[in-house]
Amino acid sequence: MSNSVIPGPAGLPGVGSVIPYQRDRLRFLMEGYRRYGEVVRFDFLGFHGAVLHGAAANRYILVDNYENFLWGPVIDRARARWIVGEGLVFIDEPEHGQQRRLIMPAFHRQRFDDYQRIIRETTSRVLDRWQPGVKLDIATQMNELTLIVEGLTMFTLDMEGEARALGQAVFEVVYNMSDPLRVAFARLPFNLPGLGRGASLRRALIRIDTVLNEIIVRHEREGTDTGDVVSMLVAARDEEGGRLSASQVRDHLLTLFVAAHETVSDTLAWTFYLLAQHPVVTAKLLRELDQELHGEPPTAADLVRLPYLEQVVKESLRCYPPAASLLRIAREGFTWQGYHLPAGSLVVFSPFTSHHMPSQFPEPEVFRPERFDPAVGEPPSSYAFIPFGGGPRACMGASFAMMELKTVVAMVL
Repeated sequence: MSNSVIPGPAGLPGVGSVIPYQRDRLRFLMEGYRRYGEVVRFDFLGFHGAVLHGAAANRYILVDNYENFLWGPVIDRARARWIVGEGLVFIDEPEHGQQRRLIMPAFHRQRFDDYQRIIRETTSRVLDRWQPGVKLDIATQMNELTLIVEGLTMFTLDMEGEARALGQAVFEVVYNMSDPLRVAFARLPFNLPGLGRGASLRRALIRIDTVLNEIIVRHEREGTDTGDVVSMLVAARDEEGGRLSASQVRDHLLTLFVAAHETVSDTLAWTFYLLAQHPVVTAKLLRELDQELHGEPPTAADLVRLPYLEQVVKESLRCYPPAASLLRIAREGFTWQGYHLPAGSLVVFSPFTSHHMPSQFPEPEVFRPERFDPAVGEPPSSYAFIPFGGGPRACMGASFAMMELKTVVAMVL
C-alpha cells in the first residue's frame, strides 16, 4: 500500500508553487525539506509531482532507475527545444548513450596536459592585466577568463577580443534557460520588461550560432585534428562508422559551451568570495601553494600534490553547487518512500539541499574544506555530494572542470 497524498505546500490553483519557487528557489527547497521531509509535493504551472531529497533519492534518480527519469519532455513541455536543440544534456536514451560515446574522446585524459597548459597561459594573461590597488569585479574577470579558455580548448579560437560580447550572449542564453517563465515568454519575438527577453535571446543565439557555424565549417574543410573539442566531434565515428551531423555538432557545442562557461566561472567567483570571508582557510591554502609550487604556476602533475586546494574547491562546490535543482519527467509510475507518483509526474532533485542536509554534512552552513579530508573524517556518503550529477548522465567535463578550477584558484592566490 502507498500513501495517496504527498505532503507539501498547497500552492495556488493552476500555477501551484510557481511564485515562491521563482522568488527564492533555495529557500523554497530548504524550507520544504525542513518542514515536510524527504518527499515534498510540487505543483508547477500544471505539472504535478514531488521533490525527492537525500542521497538515496539522488542515487535512485541518477543511477538505479535513470532510464525512467527523462529530461527531454521537460524541454519539450517548456517549448524550449528551439533554444537548446538536441544537445547532449537535453536528450534521453538511447540517443543520449550513443551521442555520449561519440563525444567522450574529447575529454580523454591524454589531452588534459594540453588543456591545462592553455588554462595556465590564459590565467597568466588575465592576471598580467591586474594592478595593485585597482578594484575588480571578480565575477566579470572569471567570466572572461573561462570564455577565453573555452574558446581555445573547444575551438582553438582566441576569444579575448570578443570575450565581452560573446560572454554576454552566453549569459543571455543561461539567464533565459534558468527560469521556466522566461522560457515561456521568450517565445515572443520582443522583450517584455520583467517577464521575457525574446528579442535579446534571439540576438544572442544568432551571435553564438555565427561563431559555432564558422568553426564547424572550417574544421570540416581542413579535416585536421587541432587538439580541440570541435576537432574530435567532427572526426568522431561510432562502431558502425556513423558520424555526427553538422546540426548535432552545433547543438553539442552550444550545450558544452554554455554549460561549461557558467558553471566554472560562477564556481570560481563563489570560491574567492568564500576565501575572502575565511582568512584562516586562505592562509592554510597559501602555505600549501608556497611549499609545493614555490611561486610557479601549477602543471597538471603538480595538482595531485595539492590536496587542500582540492578540498577547498570541493567545499565551495558543496556550498554553492552549479545547479540548485534539476528536473525530470517520470516515464512510468513509481513508488518512493510509500508515495506513488504516476507516469508523467514532475520529479525534482536538489544538489543544494543534499549538500546542506545536517545528516550528511554536519554544520552545513559552515565553510570547512577539511570535511573532504579522508584523514580527518568519513567522506560524504555516495550521492550526497553531487555537484556534477552522477550515473550514466554525469557531467563528462567534471575532471576538466576540477582541473580548471584548481589551476585558476592556485594562480590567482
